[in-house]
Amino acid sequence: MNWLLASLVMFVSSIVYYLITKKAQVNKIESKLYLVVNFSIPALLYFLLCKLNHVNVFIDWKFLGEIFLIALFLNYVGSTFSYFAMIEAPNAGYSVVVQKSYAIFTSVAAIYLFRSTLTIKNYLAILTIIFFTALLTIDPKAKISFKNYKWVVYSLIAFFCFGFLRLGNKLVISAGVPTMAFLFWSMVFSAIICAVDLIVHKKSIKTKLTQENVLILIGIGVAVSAFYYFLQVADVTAPNIGYSNAINTASNAFYTVLVALIFKDHLSWKKFLAVLGVTAGLILLVV
Repeated sequence: MNWLLASLVMFVSSIVYYLITKKAQVNKIESKLYLVVNFSIPALLYFLLCKLNHVNVFIDWKFLGEIFLIALFLNYVGSTFSYFAMIEAPNAGYSVVVQKSYAIFTSVAAIYLFRSTLTIKNYLAILTIIFFTALLTIDPKAKISFKNYKWVVYSLIAFFCFGFLRLGNKLVISAGVPTMAFLFWSMVFSAIICAVDLIVHKKSIKTKLTQENVLILIGIGVAVSAFYYFLQVADVTAPNIGYSNAINTASNAFYTVLVALIFKDHLSWKKFLAVLGVTAGLILLVV
């Protein structure tokens, strides 16, 4: 599949996924339950796709070990802090923009890991992204403290986790693991880790599984399945992994506006211009 087409589908599914996730947070669906669904439904769907496309899910033990470590230290940790960051941020879109700005990190890293190219124009694009991301996250009226910038700290942790996650995923797939088989095992390990966490803390879980909440959780699972799959396809086929990551980040300009309109999250003109600035920088990075 052409990487631009894959990126377009990923772009749309990303917006849908984060909007449903925001609804889950409004309904106070706890993170431990959300994460189990976030990985278990994709695992099932990817298994079915492997069978339909005759993809062998049995891979070398060495790769299984690498995928497990990626799932534990990058996917699980990154997803956990991402969820908390969205809750703490004045607008969930602000947090997601910061989290997904890892394109500036993966673009540079790809030069050394995959011998990708990065022009002077793209360096300028990266500087633009950094500048507007700073405007987005820094509030001159807020006292510098962990409480006031908790969402920024959580977002940055997710930023590095997701950045290393994208690079780690591509390294394993480039070594010969089929994309669908990789996604299946990544989701299986992530789901197991989250299920163990849920079982250990089951007494503290207060979320009620109403019909609405069940539908929300199913929606999250389906939307994230499309998002993960087409993001991975775009990552593997793009001339520089940072390009597909940049398009992924650009989707959050739309998400930031939609979450303000639908859920009445904070959205000042200054912050909105900062989101547009980040998006402009990302577009400059890929054109």
